[in-house]
Amino acid sequence: MDKLIDEIVEVRVSDAVASATATSVNTAAVVGVTEKQGAATQVLYDQESVEDAYETGTRRVVFLEPSVSTAASGEVQLKLGGTTVATAKVKGGDDASTVRSVVKALATSFNAEGYTAKASATKLTITSEAYGATASADGAFTVVWNSTGFSGSPSNTDGTDGADIVAVTKAFFEEADNPGRLVCIPVDADPTGSEIGDVLDAALDMGRDANNREIDFYNVIVRLGEGATSSSVVSLANALEEWCKTNSKLGHIEVQDRAVGEDAMATLSEKPLSRVAIYFHKETSGKSLAAALVADRCGNDPARGTWAHKTLASIKADSTSKANLKDAEDLGLNVYVKIAGVDRTYFGTTGSDKAFIDSVVKKDWLKFRTQEAVFNTLGSANNGDGVDYNDSGIQAIAAAMNGIFNTAMDNDHRYVLPDSTDIEVPKYADISAEDKAVRSLPDVRATFEIQESIHTVKTIELQVVR
Repeated sequence: MDKLIDEIVEVRVSDAVASATATSVNTAAVVGVTEKQGAATQVLYDQESVEDAYETGTRRVVFLEPSVSTAASGEVQLKLGGTTVATAKVKGGDDASTVRSVVKALATSFNAEGYTAKASATKLTITSEAYGATASADGAFTVVWNSTGFSGSPSNTDGTDGADIVAVTKAFFEEADNPGRLVCIPVDADPTGSEIGDVLDAALDMGRDANNREIDFYNVIVRLGEGATSSSVVSLANALEEWCKTNSKLGHIEVQDRAVGEDAMATLSEKPLSRVAIYFHKETSGKSLAAALVADRCGNDPARGTWAHKTLASIKADSTSKANLKDAEDLGLNVYVKIAGVDRTYFGTTGSDKAFIDSVVKKDWLKFRTQEAVFNTLGSANNGDGVDYNDSGIQAIAAAMNGIFNTAMDNDHRYVLPDSTDIEVPKYADISAEDKAVRSLPDVRATFEIQESIHTVKTIELQVVR
């Protein structure tokens, strides 16, 4: 039987003792972009943790820092868009006590929907209750006082609360289907390949977080800023490709400029990527197409079916022309567009128009599960005594592998094309003395075909006969 083998998926079981059961395809994603400069590696697991770390539960909007030149009395009014939202009665006293009484009184009196106010000894901090709510840049908050000796200087601020990692994390957890766990690793905006590799390695090396949860992930999502260039995308993609190959992971890089994405894919076509998908999506809300798609697929089954033709409730489709869509299809650039009246992902590819995300996940699932099945057999056979090194024991290894392929072909999975598998194992008499001496089983080989999905229909003939 002829087999379609486009690559050899090597399963070195002997190297998988420590990681055979630790790596899962259906795990959460890694998001790694933030405006927070010089951030140390942090591993966070939920939206609340991200908000706490970046102080985004309430976004900082205005710092009001009053100053006094004389001990004075009078009334201070704080206004938002011309409406008084706080009033403070100021009694004469020394400068320090006047400042304290003003900020405390304003914080107590403050009443504006969507905002809160908190007083410290010398400062009034006004924040929004929901991420993204802002005061206008030209000073929506104003201070009015009917006497002299006191002034207020409202100012807007953009700190780490504006980090893209926060927006991407929130979008991820807003998806109806998601893995429920997200590893968030902050790096500088528009990171280099070496930076991404360093923080990913550091996260894996940590092993477990402060709550003793294992740090593991499969998808790596990087949403680049608007200033990304095609050359920086190419450099990052190649570095992430090598890291993903080494660690059996899947990468996703999202750009916000269509031309940048197309130029990068055109350059990468000279040496197509196999484990990194490139996306284009432009949305001012900061939501990530890649994160939303990973959330959708991980919340269901990332290996079953295709990553194309998926509708994402929280994502707005990009406008596109037939020419733009054809360019994206030819290059293998992933987009979110309206086709046949429905918003959908297209084309679910890595590296080129002939390499697909789900194929990578299917192959990895088979690799991981085969490692697990073989080691489980080695440990549990003969009531835990082990697998005998003879023809019967060798067939037990083949049976364990065959069980994985049967699961991969059933209706719940559909990863492997039915009747396409073949497992070959050596006979005991044909194994070398050297392999027998170290109790190693060589030359086990399985071939199979991936169960693929139809993405397009080339031609349909509609013939009017009456």
